[in-house]
Amino acid sequence: MRQLLKSAAVGFPGGLLASLFLRHRGFPVFMFHRVLPDPRTSYDPEMVIASDLFESFLEWASERFNIVPIPELMRRIKEPLNGNRGYCAITFDDGWQDNYAHAFPLLQAYHAPATVYLAARLIGSERRFWQERLWACLNVLDGSVINDGLAEEFNRQYLWYPLLRPVDFKFSNLRRVLLKRSSREAEEFVDLLETKLPRPDGPPGRSFLNWQEVEIMQKAGVHFGSHTLHHTLLTQAPPDVAWSEITGSRKELQERLGDPVIGFTYPWGQTLPLVTRQVQAAGYEYALTTQPSLLNKSSDAWLIPRIPISGNVVRDDTGYFAAELANFSMNSAAFRRSVLRSAAMPVQPAERLRIAYIINTITQWNTGGTERQLLHLIKSLDPRYFQPALFVLQGSPDLKAGHPAFPIYVVESQKPFLNFRILLDLRKKLAEFKPDIVQTFFLDATLFGTLAATLAGVPVIVQSRRSLLVQQEPLAKRVLLRAANRLTRSWQCNSLTVASEVEKTEGLPRKHMDVLPNVLDPHEFKPATPAEKVAARQLLGLPQDVPIFLSVGNLRAVKNHSTLIAAAALLRKKLPDAIYVIVGAGELEADLKAEIERTNLGAVVRLVGMQLDVLPWLAAADMGLITSLSEGSSNALLEYMATGVPTVLSTIPSNREMAQGIFFDTRNPVDLAAKICELWTNPQRRDELIKQQRKIALRHSPESIARLLQAYYVSLVAQLT
Repeated sequence: MRQLLKSAAVGFPGGLLASLFLRHRGFPVFMFHRVLPDPRTSYDPEMVIASDLFESFLEWASERFNIVPIPELMRRIKEPLNGNRGYCAITFDDGWQDNYAHAFPLLQAYHAPATVYLAARLIGSERRFWQERLWACLNVLDGSVINDGLAEEFNRQYLWYPLLRPVDFKFSNLRRVLLKRSSREAEEFVDLLETKLPRPDGPPGRSFLNWQEVEIMQKAGVHFGSHTLHHTLLTQAPPDVAWSEITGSRKELQERLGDPVIGFTYPWGQTLPLVTRQVQAAGYEYALTTQPSLLNKSSDAWLIPRIPISGNVVRDDTGYFAAELANFSMNSAAFRRSVLRSAAMPVQPAERLRIAYIINTITQWNTGGTERQLLHLIKSLDPRYFQPALFVLQGSPDLKAGHPAFPIYVVESQKPFLNFRILLDLRKKLAEFKPDIVQTFFLDATLFGTLAATLAGVPVIVQSRRSLLVQQEPLAKRVLLRAANRLTRSWQCNSLTVASEVEKTEGLPRKHMDVLPNVLDPHEFKPATPAEKVAARQLLGLPQDVPIFLSVGNLRAVKNHSTLIAAAALLRKKLPDAIYVIVGAGELEADLKAEIERTNLGAVVRLVGMQLDVLPWLAAADMGLITSLSEGSSNALLEYMATGVPTVLSTIPSNREMAQGIFFDTRNPVDLAAKICELWTNPQRRDELIKQQRKIALRHSPESIARLLQAYYVSLVAQLT
């Protein structure tokens, strides 16, 4: 392949002819990262060049170009050329220590100006990139260390889809996965990995420059720019995090350098209009990407392309610098046009992303699990960067209860439920709102919303999958859903269990599926004090000194309450004072009442109906029970875990995914009775569960989910650029 490339390169114009050709196409901005005597010590061969090759490159560039700083290059591109030589610029990203040790002396020797773009908080630190740490971990790894148990532990901690398998714990695989997550998640993942694997020997010395080295280089004429605070991937970051990274880096660098910082490079070269506007608003005068093209008169100042140079690009088969390969890189770049969106927009901190949520109807915001979760999602959006709106197919008296701080559009025909009329009305309302993203909930809203959004030209459509009940829908609707799936860009599930099931049953592409866990406020749902437990039982009319076992869930067949009732009957002798409270309403209420009467459990099992405020019941409970045959992601389980109520759970995948509890064989009342008795008679185990489950619940806090949600929406829009 290299010989083929070299042969092709020779066929391109060289020398003066190439210079004349390039003068009409633009000027190159060369991008480097690392310069090392031995490139094999770098985790990525595409970002390193050997010291001798770098010297040869400088010799070649000095003969062909006038090497100037970026601002001068931007001015020169608008002026007529004097003489045959064009202009170029040399840049370095990240601020590696070898920029001082190996590149800087050569730049001085050739009198070549260069600009180094610094990740401000890495300079002067002992920190290392998560990619470098990941490589160090896995480079010396014995494959037997990664087993199913360790992979499962990571999957429990990081609810990503598809699930990680032991075979995925290879550097290239994991780096690809982590680059689709936020930088914060990537850092945390590698932190955990380092605690689980044999501690690797790190590379000698620091990874990054210190401030003394920066000062020496600055005095010698090297320029410096910004590369964020922590080298954060901005297209996977919540907008407020991106703004902090962009503005904070400029502020800190200017304070340390004493000079204006006017240039910015996007980490990994990735941006989107929202981020680019933030860079403009932060006061930078230009920004660089990694898109391989030439700077010309039509280039956007905040989307400047560069030509990446590494040893792999300019080294021939004998290991020496090949001018024809360098020429080939430039000439091929000359034919490339910028495909990034223009950022020439009014300067402002951000233009809000418009999110349209579509749902069948809202009965009460605080009752249905999906409705409550939707309200959490909308409230979690930062209003400085997001503009949400709700579209409902059918109005209800409770729709505007509490005066929600976002617009609500009711798509309701004045005539009988005419589907075509509703579709047209929804399309019209979406076209007026002009959303960047449409997200749908429930099947009818998904069918109407997906088609209406497509007709309205919405660029990103997200379908929510929050249960395993789609296969119970009529065949006609399932056929229509498959058609709607072909118009959809992304699917958001609330658990790995749901993601796995819908991939299998609907054939959805796993690379376009993501998991966003349910939200629960741990400040609202928190363990009750002894005094609060006493007060709750007084309020609810429950005895003080008896075990209270609580089950929260709609009275439907899938919740399997009959198994709970049968277990209560089996426990009458072992736990004669125990009371089983079932909170919820549904079509099986009469059947369950009849079953309770038939088994003479009227004083033991209590159906208390739907409760708008479940907190007193949680405060009064000693144990939580979930007997479901199937769950997508149980809100009741989250509430148990957050309020310190230890649990006995049916052994279904979603329960095992979420919790570390006591599991019983589903549909087996004998096993359920045994597990209830086992947990009740073991106070130490109950205390352990309370601590473990509260820790898990904290990961579902509004703050945590808000970061995930906003980064998710930003990443969807970034895929369009």
